Amino acid sequence: PTKGLQTAIVALDDRGAIQAMVGGRSYRASSYNRAVQSVRQPGSAFKSFVYLAALENGLSPATKLRDTPIQLGTYAPKNYGGSSTGKLMTLAEAYARSVNTIAVKLGERVDRSKVAEMARRLGITTPIVVEPSIALGTSEVYVLELAAAYAAIANGGMKVEPFAIESVRLPRGD
Repeated sequence: PTKGLQTAIVALDDRGAIQAMVGGRSYRASSYNRAVQSVRQPGSAFKSFVYLAALENGLSPATKLRDTPIQLGTYAPKNYGGSSTGKLMTLAEAYARSVNTIAVKLGERVDRSKVAEMARRLGITTPIVVEPSIALGTSEVYVLELAAAYAAIANGGMKVEPFAIESVRLPRGD
């Protein structure tokens, strides 16, 4: 392993119950919990908010957009690998393939502020910069909040509050 690298992961069920959480390599070496105390760019994990905003605003999984280059001012996002296919794709296919150009076009089409609003409604509290790159997850988020937003999606869109302890029982069963 590379010395000094740290990671964070959170797994929640659809009610928000924490199933697993890792906040770093060693609590003894550092009590800093990256899962709840640090922010990271979510990257393509943020695309779900773009697609949900699109669905909420009248588009469907069958709506088609073309995978072609896009330039917004000086911002010119590329797909993984650097090329575009030129193919007309359904939103379902573009989402499944995590096509960056289509995610950005979609964010522009539905309005970036609606993407940010969707993320907020599902539980993201960190500042979200409403610029074209929002669709590609450039605004930093807490790992726990991102997991909670996905739990809300699994919960039919109902926001969840993450929790670690469901109940405490005393020796007599109380």
